[in-house]
Amino acid sequence: DRSEAMEVEVRETLEHLRGKFHGKSSQLQSIIEQYLEEIATGKFEKPITRGYIDGCFDIMHFGHYNALRQAKCLADVLVVGVHSDEEIMRNKGPVTFTNEERLKMVKACKWVDEVAFGTPYTPSIELLDEHHCSFCIHGDDMPTNKDGESAYAKVIDAGRFKLIKRTEGISTTSLVGRLLEDQTNDIPPWIQSGNQVLPTVARLMHFFGQESKTSSKQRIVYIHGSFDLFHAGHVDLIEEAKSLGDFVIVGLHDDRLILDRTGRHPFMNLHERALNVLSCRGVNDVILGAPWEITLDLLEAMNIKTVLGGTDVVDYNIISDPNIIAKEAGIFLEPKAPPTLTTNIVLQRIAANRTYMKECYDRKKQKEAKYIIESRITRRDLVEL
Repeated sequence: DRSEAMEVEVRETLEHLRGKFHGKSSQLQSIIEQYLEEIATGKFEKPITRGYIDGCFDIMHFGHYNALRQAKCLADVLVVGVHSDEEIMRNKGPVTFTNEERLKMVKACKWVDEVAFGTPYTPSIELLDEHHCSFCIHGDDMPTNKDGESAYAKVIDAGRFKLIKRTEGISTTSLVGRLLEDQTNDIPPWIQSGNQVLPTVARLMHFFGQESKTSSKQRIVYIHGSFDLFHAGHVDLIEEAKSLGDFVIVGLHDDRLILDRTGRHPFMNLHERALNVLSCRGVNDVILGAPWEITLDLLEAMNIKTVLGGTDVVDYNIISDPNIIAKEAGIFLEPKAPPTLTTNIVLQRIAANRTYMKECYDRKKQKEAKYIIESRITRRDLVEL
């Protein structure tokens, strides 16, 4: 534990100083003894560390969430800077999601404590001081600004920078490549077994981060769907589900079911979608490969009291009503309002901007391939927190 390690370090330093100044300064000796007594009695107040991490957070994926999770491991309070549409346009190009949608996604992440909107693409010492942050955090895939310079050079030179490991197997560039790909009857590589997500139990537990025990006194709410390209419309539904009870279970349909119901493969496989959903602070548990039709066995086994409709099931080819059992049991509710954002709407936005996205993808994929090769040589000792 980071806090315990810090306490040990403080205690060892004080004990060193006690020996060094023994008999030389009674006043200093008294202060050292006071601090050591506070540590021993549990009254010592550990200093609170504040860290800063920023990004565009457009078309979010589990690589973004894993960066936020690792950043939170380094700070008691994690401040997340979200760039504006205008700032992103100046440095990278147009975005798919609006300012409000990207802000909603970041605020919904359970590892985020504070959000600063409209932050510059190149963080400064003044920015860190303004938000009372001791250091800035970024993955080892260091970006450059519009002038081709390192966006983090100033904070690195000032010794106020911490490096975290970039998540392998996913990136915005690779995700854009999936979105641009014309799907055929072939199984795309991100759906095939052997993809680079590496959903180990340890990683799932890192993302889970809480106990999933339920009790008969809890009002358990169930929602289900693909949750593909996890977006603000999904967050709206999760927040509404949370308002209806105190324990939210998300049922994730598997890749094959989504293909059968939509005529296309999901752009994120089941494990990637699970990590995204588990990052949302309103989610208590996830069912991997949830059935299309809600059964009585599912309701009884999970002690579900309310089923909320909606999500991207509206994008499916509805052959049979998946919620008929819940409706007959009188526990089904429709969302208060129709979704303002669905996966199909996201895909329409991407299609409208396809030419520019293709140009960016062709340019960035070469840079990313170079990074992957170099990182395996130069960053082999950097491990995921």
